[in-house]
Amino acid sequence: MLQKASTFGLCKANSRIFFEADSLRDLLAADAAQRPRSASVSDTRCVASAQLDAAQLQVLSQALNVFLEPINTDVATGVPRQRPFVEILSERAAEFEGFIVLDADLRVKQILGMVSDSLGVTDIETEQCREQEQEKEQEQEQEMEIDMERYVDVAYLRDGEEPRRWAFSALGEKALTAERPAPLADGVFYPASDFRLHSRSGLPLPPFMCVSRNHFNLEWVGERRLKNAVCVLEWTPDAALETVAHPGSAELDAQRRAALDKALAFLDVRGTARYGPREVREAVRCAEDVQISEVEAAAICADADGGELSAAELRQLLVESGRYRKLHTGRYFVLLSLAEAETIRCILHMRQGKELVRDANVQLALRCLPAGGLIFDASDHFVPAPQYMADVSQQCFRFVDSAMHYKPHELQLLLRSLPVSPAERRLFFSSVVGCRRRLAKRWEQTPLAKLFMIEDDWAMMMARALGVRVRAAISARGLMLHDAFLAFDADRNGMLDLAEVYGAIHWLGIELEDPEDVLFFVRGVTREAHLTFASFMQLLCPSAEGGPSDTFSDSGAAADPSEEGVQGDAVAAHTHSLSDLVVPPRGASLLRVALERQLASERQTEERLEAVMAEQASQAAKCAQAECLSSDFGWLRATKGGGSPNPLMTRTSCFYDFALGKMGTQHGAPHGVEARGKWLSVRQGRERVQCIKGYAGMFSVLRVPFRKNGGGTLLNQYTVTLHCRVDTLPSKRRGLLCTAGWDQWSVAQKGDELAQLWLGAKGGVGSHAEIDEQAAGAVPARSWVVLTHCVDTVSGVTRTYVDGVEATEYRAPQCCKDGQHALKGRLAVFCTRAPEATPTSDYHLRSVAVHNHCLSDEQVQAEAAMLRSMLMDETIHSLPSPLWALLTAAEAAEPFQSVEHIHEVAQGMVAAASSRAAALWSALSAGHVDHARAAMDALGPMERAVCARWRMHDAEGASALDEATAPYGESLLHYAAFAGAHDMVSSLLTAGTPAGAVGSSSGFTPLHAAVAGGHKASVEALLRAKAPLEATSKATKRTALHLACLRSASALDQKTAATQCAIAVQLVRAGADPHAPTCGADSPIEMLRRLGGAQAASVLAAVSQ
Repeated sequence: MLQKASTFGLCKANSRIFFEADSLRDLLAADAAQRPRSASVSDTRCVASAQLDAAQLQVLSQALNVFLEPINTDVATGVPRQRPFVEILSERAAEFEGFIVLDADLRVKQILGMVSDSLGVTDIETEQCREQEQEKEQEQEQEMEIDMERYVDVAYLRDGEEPRRWAFSALGEKALTAERPAPLADGVFYPASDFRLHSRSGLPLPPFMCVSRNHFNLEWVGERRLKNAVCVLEWTPDAALETVAHPGSAELDAQRRAALDKALAFLDVRGTARYGPREVREAVRCAEDVQISEVEAAAICADADGGELSAAELRQLLVESGRYRKLHTGRYFVLLSLAEAETIRCILHMRQGKELVRDANVQLALRCLPAGGLIFDASDHFVPAPQYMADVSQQCFRFVDSAMHYKPHELQLLLRSLPVSPAERRLFFSSVVGCRRRLAKRWEQTPLAKLFMIEDDWAMMMARALGVRVRAAISARGLMLHDAFLAFDADRNGMLDLAEVYGAIHWLGIELEDPEDVLFFVRGVTREAHLTFASFMQLLCPSAEGGPSDTFSDSGAAADPSEEGVQGDAVAAHTHSLSDLVVPPRGASLLRVALERQLASERQTEERLEAVMAEQASQAAKCAQAECLSSDFGWLRATKGGGSPNPLMTRTSCFYDFALGKMGTQHGAPHGVEARGKWLSVRQGRERVQCIKGYAGMFSVLRVPFRKNGGGTLLNQYTVTLHCRVDTLPSKRRGLLCTAGWDQWSVAQKGDELAQLWLGAKGGVGSHAEIDEQAAGAVPARSWVVLTHCVDTVSGVTRTYVDGVEATEYRAPQCCKDGQHALKGRLAVFCTRAPEATPTSDYHLRSVAVHNHCLSDEQVQAEAAMLRSMLMDETIHSLPSPLWALLTAAEAAEPFQSVEHIHEVAQGMVAAASSRAAALWSALSAGHVDHARAAMDALGPMERAVCARWRMHDAEGASALDEATAPYGESLLHYAAFAGAHDMVSSLLTAGTPAGAVGSSSGFTPLHAAVAGGHKASVEALLRAKAPLEATSKATKRTALHLACLRSASALDQKTAATQCAIAVQLVRAGADPHAPTCGADSPIEMLRRLGGAQAASVLAAVSQ
């Protein structure tokens, strides 16, 4: 059959039937090779085959050909024609005519007639309808996928997920306060046993497993999308301190001890309570999934009495020795984010041949979880962890990653590493998998289901040991597994129920103390109360992974029944025909009661789990709601820090910030906003408030990420908050919010209002043209306001607030579920469809916030306060920086009521500081330099900044300080330099006075003033501040060097001449050119030569040198 199927092009890859038949052939061939059938059975079957003549064999072959599926590999040259179903049925009926009996023609005609009548339309119409339905289904699926991509993530928070940096050198450091690695002590990593979702429970994972806070931060609140587990860091902080862990004495509780004792009893095939090398090999395989050699097994038994272990010695080997569960202390496995893994890999490459961390013997390796824990990068001289330790971390991290497909030995590792009840494992898995982007696959259909049914690894060992014992007993009776299944199937229904399994175990000579062990044996591989042949083979066959196999029947021949302790009736079974062998069932009533009791217990567990999960979800929702209620809306400031998305979305809100654009352009608007009309990013008014300016008739369309709520198909409960400024109130009314009707993609329904929120002529707000102009909280013109509109169509009410104060409440039948007030995915701001309400004035808009629920009065007030605070902060920071600290402190003490208030306070501060600057000028002009210094030292940073910018002028704003009038300039720096108060000079320069400040009438710089005053220290301070050397006075066009040379040459006393000469030399050394003339004056050298005299000659000589 398989050969003939191959001629038709069938193979395992393209035919399921071929695959199953080929697998069954290989299975039967392997089983027959291990257990040759008895001669009598073989002779019987040969005789049965010989009794079929050629005609019968031909009919049999034709019958089997019915199950072959011909495959046409021809490539069509055009679109294939869809054939009617009636035509296909007619062809099939003609092809298998020989197998249709009992009034064949009549039955065929009846079937074809029913099919034809059921169509009721022509074939063309049927095909057209089918194609249209298929296209419609595809469009609906695409729309659903788009909706899922666009809206499903909105239910999960994303705030605070920016990567946090940590020092790579910390991997080789120890904490100062604890004997543990610095990353664990500092919180960069945390034990994997602490991993849990918000308001959920965790699992006691092994202590050497850790998680990076960049992968999942325990401080995150609310529902979060979990990152995929991809990269694991194997990390040894100090290789010299790594030691082998000694498990010591491990005490088992009564339940685990009973499971282990039963497993050892099942493995005691001879019934002697002694375990030789063969039994030890099988015990190690069942418990540890390790296939030890015969030599190793013999070495283990060598020191025991008689070369065989007792039950206590074998228990000690499996439980206490730790021989096959090697662990190392001082080594960790850390689940990283992809960004961390990429950075560490880059460092590993850059530090090849060098120490990773200075003076630290740290070893690192990066493992890839999807590749089976493969090491794809490691540090120099890296020594991998023991295989058992690496396997445990691999499977545990896969479980945290919500993997569902495991091999048997991987499941046993999980059972051993997660010492909790199956219900706790399932509770953890269910909460975690719900936060991942995974296909909707039920874990009940995967091998993971065993993890939620089996208590622990010792229970799994007991099931394996029972399977080994059953297989050994079947082998001892000379039966193939297929024949044994047929013999155990007493009712010949192709399945083994619980009573048949119990009867088979009893017939094989295996005594069970508790009939419920049959339930555990069967339901350990399937959730049904019966075994199919596939489940039967899964229980009894050796591992299909190429792993360890059954050592009790590996000789390839049936064992001698007398050697295996099999009863005498087993020998007689060889002489009977297999078709006559039927094993009677046993204990049906007992097993039925036990099954009902177990099913009831499972239902109770299921209900309890559902209740716990519902309670945890409710608790998480309450925490999120409580956090939302107590929130000060500080998250709104996140857009101001840079790097945050715009709009900024949380689980319940979407914030569109219009104050981040580039000035004078249309760049920088929030994503998902469509502007209809002319607008620009501007700084409004003297307050310089950043916003957008919408010109007359312009409106914005926002894409709202929230889909539906309130039990309807649209967003029926929401809140919209505008932070805006209207330049001029409308003559009649102006639309503020509109939910539909502005384009062909948002069609309004008949009877819908032209806008859902209106602004009246006197600043009143309302819906459906019902605007109470006398209500409190009217919108003022030319002032920034926070306008909040809460809509609850479920209750049929809308409320509008102005600056946190309720202005109007509207109740009417028009405000209904999924009606005109419900959001349909988009929202237009400052939009109206009424021609008479077309706006003619401009407006300014800073932000729009959309919440998918109705804010309470307290929340509305908190949001309005936060938006006002953000406006005040931005206004403060638009003023000179010296005022920021004082204005911020004033805002904290008593919040400003408006931006105008801020400017009033700032003007008062500047006026007070200016009066202090005038007092300093008066003190310097009166010669009280020390008093001026003390007053300057007492000034604060803001006052010093004002003094640095202060200028002396008369009532008309003019200055009379020309080149002939000291201090030759209007700034305090001029006077301080002229008076020789060099510490004041330094303070004023630090406070912001330019070193090249020029007198409005004189043209003198502070350097001119310092030279005129003859103060070398002030000159030095100004030169350090890069005072310009080439600056010239207005009238005489003299530089500071001109002035120093002139004053030295014309000084009346020797001291003044010497001081001015030294200043001239100081200026030349600083870079002043004595030979450079100025526009309208000679060079200093030429001026000295023209003056003549001894003093001029002396200065000329000094400057020339």
